[in-house]
Amino acid sequence: MIIYFFNVLYTFLQIVFSSLSANGNPCPNPPEVAHAVVDTSDQTEYTSGSKVTYQCRDHYTMEGVGRITCINGQWEEEKFTCSPTRTYIQKHFTK
Repeated sequence: MIIYFFNVLYTFLQIVFSSLSANGNPCPNPPEVAHAVVDTSDQTEYTSGSKVTYQCRDHYTMEGVGRITCINGQWEEEKFTCSPTRTYIQKHFTK
């Protein structure tokens, strides 16, 4: 009976720890990016492997791919920027 109990406990702990290591640590909320917003549903938790997509605000154009991934508690570095459109620059920054 005691051996059976420890076998069940051991199996349970293996399942728990393997699921924890597979999921990794969750990430905090996605980082803010200048002139961009996160284009996802209202997620409350970002587990390892979660992806978020960004969308540039009006009058801005994305350069690069606006998607980052949560990797074991940290967001990968953003590889995109949102730059003002040419017409926006002409209208607001030229005389």
